[in-house]
Amino acid sequence: MVVPKAINELIPQKTVIGWWICMDYHKLNAATKKNHFPLLFIDQMLDRLAENDFYYFLDEYASYNQIMIASEDQEKTTFTCSYGTFAFWHMPFGLCNAPSTFQRGNRLYIEKAIKNLFLKVNELTKSLTPKKRRNSENASNVSRREVAEAMAKSTKKKDLIIHGSVSINIDGSSNFVSSFSKRVEKGVNQDCCIVWEEFGYQKDMIFCGVFDGHGPWGHFVAKKVRELMPTALLCNWQEAVVQTSLCPHLELNSSKTHLQFNLWEHSYIEACAMVDQELERHRKIDTFHSGTTALSIVRQGDILVIANLGDSRAVLATTSNDGNPIPSLIQFTVDFKPNLPQEVERITQCNGRVFCLRDEPGTHRIWLSDEETPGLSMSRSFGDFCIKNFGLISMPDVTQRSVTNKDLFVVLATDGIWDAVSNQEAVQIVHSTIDREKSARRLVEYATRAWKRKRPRIAADDMSVIVLYLHSAPLHQQSFGIL
Repeated sequence: MVVPKAINELIPQKTVIGWWICMDYHKLNAATKKNHFPLLFIDQMLDRLAENDFYYFLDEYASYNQIMIASEDQEKTTFTCSYGTFAFWHMPFGLCNAPSTFQRGNRLYIEKAIKNLFLKVNELTKSLTPKKRRNSENASNVSRREVAEAMAKSTKKKDLIIHGSVSINIDGSSNFVSSFSKRVEKGVNQDCCIVWEEFGYQKDMIFCGVFDGHGPWGHFVAKKVRELMPTALLCNWQEAVVQTSLCPHLELNSSKTHLQFNLWEHSYIEACAMVDQELERHRKIDTFHSGTTALSIVRQGDILVIANLGDSRAVLATTSNDGNPIPSLIQFTVDFKPNLPQEVERITQCNGRVFCLRDEPGTHRIWLSDEETPGLSMSRSFGDFCIKNFGLISMPDVTQRSVTNKDLFVVLATDGIWDAVSNQEAVQIVHSTIDREKSARRLVEYATRAWKRKRPRIAADDMSVIVLYLHSAPLHQQSFGIL
């Protein structure tokens, strides 16, 4: 473009490097069937950006003109100029459906690019030297943990991570949670619990866990595991999902449910190992004579994954097939006591000992080979490194179940509940509670009275309960007069 100056001197504003084409597609656009794409308003885009720690901007060079036009439609873009008649092979500006086509293509490309990003990083790691590779793997582990911890921090700000006694009912979620933790008679409360709604930013996932500490530092160990366990699990699960996506033959050889369970089982095992190693390296918490059990459940859509490490227990209530108003129950977990055959065999092979004290007949404990210590009443736990070489392990037992319309709720509770209350009693108490928010507290209060009635000379243990309701719609409940 050339403009005159004050003295009528012509000055070019921009160097001419080619022809600029301007076409009128009004008639073509009027005859075109519109392809509406739901573009976000600017305020919606800003709302999505808020409270995020990172923002990335992708500059796609000339990507608009890289979208091919179908061969049968190219003639519709025909235009005539002094040099002849031409048509576009690639999508030009001015077509009414061009923005929506570009946006849809961007979405598909970005989703594929993010998936392939992990592949490129993985290939780069494999090409490094052994020493550099170890450093890269450590950096990758740290990076994944930082991402998981950032998720936890962000989720906690939104009140989706809850510790202690509370009820949760997120709009649009089929989950309803009632939790309650209580110190009874033994000083500081060594029990604790956690509920993480939208686990890992997944709308259909929730994580629940109860932890029962023991030993002089048991309450610190339990709270530390409550802090470490969810993020370690999330970190390993995300890595497992990525690795599976790189091996499509796994999906062909396994059903979706079976594949999901394998991912969670592997993730739980790796996460528990990570948490135990972290506890062993911790300088401010004495985990040599202290530890904690851990019972957790993840719901992903219609799949329940339960992992147990210790003697806490998970019980499912489900509608009876015979029409009985009293729910049936399924015990998900095994109480890992030292006298179980498979546990005794392992402990004996590691030179540990299992026996009862004279004043505690029927209560089997695990002991060192040459000392009457520490006397743990469970065969699996985090921490307790004084006896880790004598048969105590931190390997979780992982099981799964597909949720059906007949399934009502799951009760997760520490051994303080089950030492005084049977499975059937717990299920009936929860089912008979009309106000779901009070179900966990009601179970703890009933167990407290049962301790005083059944074991009057023994101090009641701490108690933590989480009741995870599996359906949002209120189900028929009936009072059975247990309380």
